[in-house]
Amino acid sequence: MHRRRRKEAKGRTFANVYSIRFKQNEGAFLAGVLAAAWLETLQADGTFKKAGFVGGLKSDIIKDFAVGYYQGIQYVNSLEGYRPTKVYSSYVGGFTDSATGKALALNQYNSGASILFQAASQSGLGCIDAVSELYKTRGIEKYIIGVDSDQHQYFSTGDTSDPDKASRIVTSVLKRVDLALYEAILKFHNNTLAFGSVDEMGIGRIIEGQNVIGLAKNEYYEEIIPESIRNLITSAEEKILSGEIVVKSAYGMSLSEFNEIEDDLKVS
Repeated sequence: MHRRRRKEAKGRTFANVYSIRFKQNEGAFLAGVLAAAWLETLQADGTFKKAGFVGGLKSDIIKDFAVGYYQGIQYVNSLEGYRPTKVYSSYVGGFTDSATGKALALNQYNSGASILFQAASQSGLGCIDAVSELYKTRGIEKYIIGVDSDQHQYFSTGDTSDPDKASRIVTSVLKRVDLALYEAILKFHNNTLAFGSVDEMGIGRIIEGQNVIGLAKNEYYEEIIPESIRNLITSAEEKILSGEIVVKSAYGMSLSEFNEIEDDLKVS
C-alpha cells in the first residue's frame, strides 16, 4: 500500500508543500560541451576522442546528470570541425565508496579518457584521488569535472587545501541546494513561499547573485579553458535559456531511451 501511494503521489503537488526541482541535467550539459570541445586539444590525434563519466547509484537523479552530460557531448559532436567524442561510463553502486570510485576512474583514465565528470558524492572523491595520483606519481595530465559545489575552490583553500587535486579540477557542475533552501527560508519568513507549487531551478536561476545551476567559472576555469570553448559554453547557456536547446531529463525517460543515448556514445 505504501509503495502504491508513493507511486500515485509522484509528480503531484500538495497545497501545504513547496517543492524544488533542480535541473542538474542542464548544468551537466555544459560539462559535456566543455569536455568534448576541450578534447580537441587534449587528444589531438585519432578518429575519435575519449571522455569519462562516473556516477554513484544508477538512480534517476544521477542518470539526470549523466544524460545531460551525454547530450552536451552529442551537441559538440554535431558541430562542424569537431571529431566525435565517445564516453566510458561507470557506476560505483553507492555514494560512500571512494576506493571503488578511484578504481573506476583509474580504469577510465588508463583506457584513454583525458577528462571525466564525476557525479558520485563521497565516492567521487576517489575519482579526484585518481586523477591527482596520476599527476603526482607519473606526471600524466588528466582532468576532472566536479559536482554540486566548486570542488576546485574546496581543494584550494583552508584545511582541505591540496594544490595537486585543485589543479586537476577544471570546473564543477553546480547544484546549489544551499542557496535554494536559503531563499525558501527567507520567503517562508516573509510569508511569500508559494506552497502548492514546484519551483524549477535550472540555467539562469540566480539567488544572491549566484547561479544555482551551471558551471563553476572561477579564476582557474578562466585560466585553463581556452576562450573559444568558454564562448561555446556561454552560447550553449543562452540557447538553453531561449529554448533553442532543450535538454532532456532522465526523469520520466524510459530505460530504453536512456540506454540508447548512453550506447550512442559508448567506446566500442
